[in-house]
Amino acid sequence: MNTLDTTNPEAPIFTSKELQITILGGVKLGGLDKLRVTLKVVHPPDCAEASSGIVRQNLDLYHSSQVAKLVELVAGLFDLPTEEVTETLEVLTSELENWRMSQLELLSKPSKETPTITGTDKAKALKWLKAPNLMQRTQELLGQAGIVGEETNRLLLWLVMSSRKTVRPLHAVSLASSGIGKTYLQQTLADLLPPEDVLEMTSLSGNALYYFKGDELTHKLLLIEDLDGADEVLYPLRELQSKGRLSKTVAVKGPRGTLRTETLQVEGPVSVAAATTKETLYSDNANRALLLTLDESAEQDGRILDYQRKLASGGIDTKKQSEARKLLQATQRLLEPVEVQNPFAENLQLPSQVFTQRRANQLYLDLIGAITFYHQHQRKTTTDGGRTTIETAPEDIEWANTLAAPVLLRKSDELSGACRSFLEELKAYLAEHKQQEFTSHEIRKFLRIPYSTVKRYLLQLRQNGFVEVAGGDKKNGYQYRITEPNEYELLKKSVSESLHGALKGLEVPT
Repeated sequence: MNTLDTTNPEAPIFTSKELQITILGGVKLGGLDKLRVTLKVVHPPDCAEASSGIVRQNLDLYHSSQVAKLVELVAGLFDLPTEEVTETLEVLTSELENWRMSQLELLSKPSKETPTITGTDKAKALKWLKAPNLMQRTQELLGQAGIVGEETNRLLLWLVMSSRKTVRPLHAVSLASSGIGKTYLQQTLADLLPPEDVLEMTSLSGNALYYFKGDELTHKLLLIEDLDGADEVLYPLRELQSKGRLSKTVAVKGPRGTLRTETLQVEGPVSVAAATTKETLYSDNANRALLLTLDESAEQDGRILDYQRKLASGGIDTKKQSEARKLLQATQRLLEPVEVQNPFAENLQLPSQVFTQRRANQLYLDLIGAITFYHQHQRKTTTDGGRTTIETAPEDIEWANTLAAPVLLRKSDELSGACRSFLEELKAYLAEHKQQEFTSHEIRKFLRIPYSTVKRYLLQLRQNGFVEVAGGDKKNGYQYRITEPNEYELLKKSVSESLHGALKGLEVPT
């Protein structure tokens, strides 16, 4: 009788009348187009093992020529009919296929016990969501939950993560040098969401996203710790962000080498939060997300170091911190998918300086929608034909303008975020020392960054006309001068005035 014992999934044992086959390392669940295994074959099953009575072979059971060679090897070594060995391997293949599919179905099933919020916690969270000044109170509560500084970025990222339940979720990429805390920021915020709504991914293969089942990703947050190591998955990730679904048709080999097609389809929408150390991103990735440049200033360093010391000395009220986190998570459980309508949308304009206006405009409107969605318990709902909708209020646009200003400023700047930070620190240095010219040596020494980095930034600044050579030579070193010291302040003012100017005289269309 043929039996498959999967008590140990890393070494299932298949037993037939004449053979005992151990699948060393188990069966990989991904990649349904192959069934690659390492087999240990013994004959007869109940005899004491001897080195001459064992066959060890790595092969793909869907590869007919590999299976044929194994049949010949086993039949010859153990003096068995080839037909019997062939039949045994066919039964083994079917058993492993069935077991693999059962494991995939088990993984794709949602938890039977989805945590819910009831009683006092629900009433407290609902009261908190309905109270005035929700955005400001959220900002303060995020601070109480242990997120130091980064006021704009933490609130933006919180809205991005909350938008996972909307029809058009937002996406964000946090950019900063190594060791600044970008991963900590997004991880701490993700921990404030219901655990069942978050999928953490430390690394991704090119096809990984296609093997999620059905609606397994729908309204989830995909948390990518390091976008630098996810190059292979960027294309399907962009498709999932833009279209809200993924589809791929693959050829699958049957046990006898026959081919059939199978369509893998994954439903969204999803929200994606990722972090990277790269100074610039490929435009197709950058245009789909809010780019958050983290604070690398000495002031932020001081705030974090002070918090670490207080935490180590017992100066942080961890009970109050835990209560803040519990309340924020409870509020997330009370957010339900509703449709947002913005009656002011046709009167809103992006600043003319913003590059890639089409996608930036959609991001801006989606941010307004996310803020409205977050206020759903303070908005009047309208139900029509089974659709539940809420409307944007002018204060939602005002908050969006405040939060979007640095993001749109980034999208209006010719420089990368890191190069812009370098230029602004350079301006501050020159103002403090009351000088107009500088050398790369003195700037490198002041900012304590590698010579190659200074050289790269100066090249970018010269190419874009922000810095010019004022004197010196290649042998003794060049003197440089900033061409327009006030250009960034003027750009910030222009972007801010354009955004807030649109608020004046807004009226709900009749």
